[in-house]
Amino acid sequence: MNPIQVTRHVADDAHPSWLGNEALFFDSSRLDTLSVWRVQIAGQRGTNQITVRNYNDFDPAVSLDGQKVVFCSIRWKRALDYRPKVEDEPPTLWISNIDGSNITQIGAGYNPKWSPDGRKIIFYAPSATSFDIWIMNSNGTDLTQIVADKSDDIDPAFSPDMKAIVFASNRPGVVGTAIPKNFDIWAMSLVGEGLAQLTFSPGDDAGPVWSITGEVFFIATVMVVGISGRGGLLLNGREMRRGTKTGFCESVKHKSPVSYLQS
Repeated sequence: MNPIQVTRHVADDAHPSWLGNEALFFDSSRLDTLSVWRVQIAGQRGTNQITVRNYNDFDPAVSLDGQKVVFCSIRWKRALDYRPKVEDEPPTLWISNIDGSNITQIGAGYNPKWSPDGRKIIFYAPSATSFDIWIMNSNGTDLTQIVADKSDDIDPAFSPDMKAIVFASNRPGVVGTAIPKNFDIWAMSLVGEGLAQLTFSPGDDAGPVWSITGEVFFIATVMVVGISGRGGLLLNGREMRRGTKTGFCESVKHKSPVSYLQS
């Protein structure tokens, strides 16, 4: 499948989220601060700014019914190169209509994602020494921590049946094959059972999404530090040149940890 370029701007456009097949939401640095934007895909093309404030609004996620968008907002810093640190105050989480109206603060954290039924939001936030995963109602109530570990657990997303989650973690591998401190993709049930490591990459795997076909798509960044006797490394059928760092989209097949426990 050949990719199609959707936005063309000298600024950075990132973190896309689909609104059905008609539009794409994303954040952009095309003004003085990060803002949430919408680009029309179907019909007459056009790009509109959704959030208009002197803050950094980023990482939007559109609900599956196409009515709401949740996003992060940094209101105490203006730096566009902000990166998450455990010791920092997390960005606040906000919900609005897809046109930017009726905006409401619902919590604080990173990388919010909707549940398939639109009732829950999953995200990660700092604890005392690491990042952990939380779930809350879409109005900010019933905040519940579902993953707690001394390692960093980030980028969570629901399975299509809402019985499990997939996330990235730099925890040690279950079978001892994961390189310490790199991020791999993991999955488990919502009640904390059936923890399974899905990738065993020498680089960082992040940003997983669980498709309705059972595939988990994620971004893989591989650093090849040297391989004896050959000029490359085969990773899931892809050959990476020695000494290069490359990002690409990969996928793995995985059934729900719930059904895994029952099989």
